[in-house]
Amino acid sequence: MSTEIIALIVALLAVIVGPLVQLRISKRQINAQLAISKVQHKAQLAISEQQIGAQLAISKGQNETQLAISEKQIGAQLATSKGQINTQLITSRQQIHASVLSQNRQDWINNLRDQLSEFIAVVSTITTMSKSEEFKVKRGVDPFLQIVLLQSKISLLVNPTEEDHSKLLKLIKKAVGIATKPAEEKDSSELINTINEIISLSQNILKREWVRVKKLK
Repeated sequence: MSTEIIALIVALLAVIVGPLVQLRISKRQINAQLAISKVQHKAQLAISEQQIGAQLAISKGQNETQLAISEKQIGAQLATSKGQINTQLITSRQQIHASVLSQNRQDWINNLRDQLSEFIAVVSTITTMSKSEEFKVKRGVDPFLQIVLLQSKISLLVNPTEEDHSKLLKLIKKAVGIATKPAEEKDSSELINTINEIISLSQNILKREWVRVKKLK
């Protein structure tokens, strides 16, 4: 075979085989690039998933923290409101109690003052009565019975455990004892002195109770 023919065959092979080789190389390059792209895509996807997961975790943590803070704030507000309501309720109860107690004490003062005034008036009337007048009243309104009734009312109003109240009851008993004696045995001056003591002591008691009422208001 001549050299020209060999050269021609080589050239022909180069023309035929060269593109095939080039095609094979290109295919490998493309496959390599696809593999690299696939790996890069997977890596990018993994990174994105991690980033998204991290963001979700951060968001979840922030939301849970915010929720916890909100729950604490709401709890604190509820506790404060409850405390304020309880305080207002206690204050209202105390005010109502003080108002009722004050009114009751004022009514008691008025009642005691009226009974004492009537008692002193009746005893003073009996002091100036003569024996004949004492006989006449037995047929009408009996002032002796009246002062005993007033004595009982006053005894029910006062507190015998308090010293001045106990002293007032003794003075009233003394005045009743003197006033109910027969006219010839009465000591008018002693009865007048006893009445003056009752008036003075009554004024002190009523004044002290009035001060107590003022403190309750």
